[in-house]
Amino acid sequence: MLAIVLLLAAPLTGEISVSTPSPQAAAFFRQGRERLFDLDVPGAEKMFREALALDAGFPLAKAWLSRAVGGSEGVALAEQAFAAAKSLPEAERLEIESLLCERRGEEQRTRLLKRQLADLAPHDWAAQYLQAVQSQWDGKSQAAQLYLNRAIAIDPKQPGPYNYLAYTYATQGMLDDAVATERKLIALAPGESNPWDSLGDFLLRQNKLDEADEAFAKAVELQAENWMALIGRAYVRFFRDDLSGGQEMLTGARNAATGAMGRLMPTVVQAWAQLAADDGKAALHTIDELEKASHGKKEELAHVWAPLERGELLLEMGRAADAPAQFRTALDRSALLAGDDAKRLRRYAFVGLQRAAIERGDLDAAAKALAELRKLGEEGKENVQVHTAVLLANGRDHLAHGRLAEAIKELSRCPKNAWACQTALAEAQQRAGSAQAQDTVARLIAANVRDAVHRGEDPAYLYLRAQFLRRGKLAASQ
Repeated sequence: MLAIVLLLAAPLTGEISVSTPSPQAAAFFRQGRERLFDLDVPGAEKMFREALALDAGFPLAKAWLSRAVGGSEGVALAEQAFAAAKSLPEAERLEIESLLCERRGEEQRTRLLKRQLADLAPHDWAAQYLQAVQSQWDGKSQAAQLYLNRAIAIDPKQPGPYNYLAYTYATQGMLDDAVATERKLIALAPGESNPWDSLGDFLLRQNKLDEADEAFAKAVELQAENWMALIGRAYVRFFRDDLSGGQEMLTGARNAATGAMGRLMPTVVQAWAQLAADDGKAALHTIDELEKASHGKKEELAHVWAPLERGELLLEMGRAADAPAQFRTALDRSALLAGDDAKRLRRYAFVGLQRAAIERGDLDAAAKALAELRKLGEEGKENVQVHTAVLLANGRDHLAHGRLAEAIKELSRCPKNAWACQTALAEAQQRAGSAQAQDTVARLIAANVRDAVHRGEDPAYLYLRAQFLRRGKLAASQ
């Protein structure tokens, strides 16, 4: 048995080993990792569990399963994998440790390990791909393209790197290149669902709504569990002011989902779509029902997220006095989450607490929330989302004190797809009498993006776009 383990653990020079006595378990593992890279989370989880059914002590499969399931279960699986990895080859052990640090939310350590892994395994496409994704998360598109092209050169048949390369183009506004890259991927892997979903995303941004809807529909045809594609179809309808049609698609997304995030985010999108249609009562009711259902089903992610969403909805409805209690409840419940999930929720909660305090005129409370956000910023210096939240909070602080030039300078440093930041920037520009405010608003309206709800990010764009369109119509009628 030992000889078989050693045989499977011995990779080609510059590749990461896969240590298991079962060739079939190794095959299931590789299929699972490829599916996870292609955002087929249910399919990936199934493959990893198949691998573990054949080899219950397979550390690498257990570590990657931790990424697929997430939450507290994911942390526990990653810890078990790392505990069993001490005798494994260095690169394999580093890969497992990087996944553990990712689950724990240890961002700096995760970055270091992924860079080391890419250097240690220069001929392993997965190692290059992991570093590419990390680079893109950190806002380093050029570095992401470098590592993605390395991954593609090593194994041109892997779909994941092509898909992510298309998104790096889209991030830079190169939508034609993104579409062309995605179509190449579809030709390479015509039976895969996610490339069609991504193509729909890019076509949506180009305002080609019919083509986008067809691409999303094809993604669902290929994989019924693809809830993000159904959310894409919902966005097409929301952009056409078809609220009922969009909600029907969101119901389908909820029913199709097999994981906690997929059951949560369609409901969150629904609430914001209702508020975008100026029905705050319905939006709050949707979140109330989500919270009740989460308690009964013991879904910790939805249970924690519900008060946060309620607080943000209340803010948009002009009820700043009622919102802080919701944010504090979310913070109390964040102990139920782990790693990046907990950090994301805390980030949103402190942003909400600062805004609520400013709108109530309580600048002392606003300063305390800003201090907490800056503390998060110190902990996650290379995290673009955290850095953006700090920029937004700094900008709002300047606005609250009438420092318009400083607000504009700070908010202009936000990424162009940070919609709350762009909205605050437009406000600062308008108050300063700058003609650039119109350009900021026009750019936001024309973006036509589907929010990153698969990562637990709020559907801010959907609501803000509707708000600016409504304001424009009101101004034109006066």
